[in-house]
Amino acid sequence: MPLEPAIRVTGLSKRYHLYDKPRDRFKQLALGWHRTYARALWALNEISFEVQRGETFGIIGCNGSGKSTLLQIIGGILAPTSGDVVVKGRMASLLELGSGFNPEFTGRENAYINGAILGLSQQQIDARYEAIVEFAGIEDFMDQPVKNYSSGMLLRLAFAVAVNVEPDILLIDEALAVGDELFQRKCFARFRSLQARGTTVLFVSHSGQQVQELCDRALLLDAGECLGIGRPRDLLGLYRRMIFAPPAQRASIRNDIPKQMAALNRAEAAATVPDSQPADRDVYEPALKPLASVDYASHGARIESVHLINENGETVNGLQRGRRYRCVFQVVFHRDVSDTRFGVSIHSKTGLHYAGALSRPEKTCVVANQQTAQVEFAFDCDFNPGTYFIHASAHGILDGDEILLHRKEDACVFRVQADPDNIEIGAVYVAFEPAVTWQAT
Repeated sequence: MPLEPAIRVTGLSKRYHLYDKPRDRFKQLALGWHRTYARALWALNEISFEVQRGETFGIIGCNGSGKSTLLQIIGGILAPTSGDVVVKGRMASLLELGSGFNPEFTGRENAYINGAILGLSQQQIDARYEAIVEFAGIEDFMDQPVKNYSSGMLLRLAFAVAVNVEPDILLIDEALAVGDELFQRKCFARFRSLQARGTTVLFVSHSGQQVQELCDRALLLDAGECLGIGRPRDLLGLYRRMIFAPPAQRASIRNDIPKQMAALNRAEAAATVPDSQPADRDVYEPALKPLASVDYASHGARIESVHLINENGETVNGLQRGRRYRCVFQVVFHRDVSDTRFGVSIHSKTGLHYAGALSRPEKTCVVANQQTAQVEFAFDCDFNPGTYFIHASAHGILDGDEILLHRKEDACVFRVQADPDNIEIGAVYVAFEPAVTWQAT
């Protein structure tokens, strides 16, 4: 029998009333039975989804899309206008760091109060207190009122409390990496350990890189509506295409996202590309194709036919580590463009950006008679076995402004084939030379 989801959201909506003038609010209170003086703003409109136990679920969208409102309702801070939220397990929140602290109480007192709110006994908090203090790194200030803390100290304490109470569910709103670089590293390490122990995470961030790297699935919100749920890389590609589109095209692109996400989810479920097998030569696998290529709006140029070729001029997508290849594509211009530049970048399956390059500006003007630029980027394949995706872009000056002429994400996919002699782990190849010396004890 399958386990119940950790979080189930059904038909969730949140309405606010907006008043054009302060006196309209008073009129509504006094005469509300007879007339409406407010305008309705639906911050959320019929949102439904489930988050499975142990899953890291991302929420993305523009400012004002309803992300924080959604987390606040799930966290019990706001009440919905309609709909239901069911949460199974002890939940900790990092919605606004320090927002649950009483400024008159000391750091120690706030740590105990927050632990009690989360259902821990005093003995349980006692057992965790030293770990909270060590993680926050503010030992000398724990008995001072938090109103005297700097913003950085408050952030450290709030994060330390939230991650050390061992929650079943953790809500994070733009608060994963706080403080200086060393503390950020500690935050990410603790986040990974929570994932490893099966903590369910609901994660809101404007950092697409973090969402792609950390989340199993994601939800795209826009103007309070769910546009799609699926792989973070797919959603972020469609999201970036929407926000970078010309204003006249944005609405049509937005309205098409649910249909595109449904198609991508079906394609992912049907994909049956075999895993890479050890080989001693370059190969081309016809079934190895990107499922989620995303075309940005074209502004004077269009990228076509992105592929890889080896030193023999053969089109390949099964590569050998240590060999040299070229990424080749054509850019067809249909406007007068000057100072053209071209770029490629290589990404992991989760969207992590591994490498990239931009060409130097070409100062000659490309005329609008369907002239085509043949672009090649040569590179040495220093990647360990795995699957990688290539993005391609074209830039230039159009009508006096330097702009992105066209971008194609997941334009090409390749796989570095398994090497039985490979002793390295990770993504990028580094020529380690291990040596072990044994001594008698």
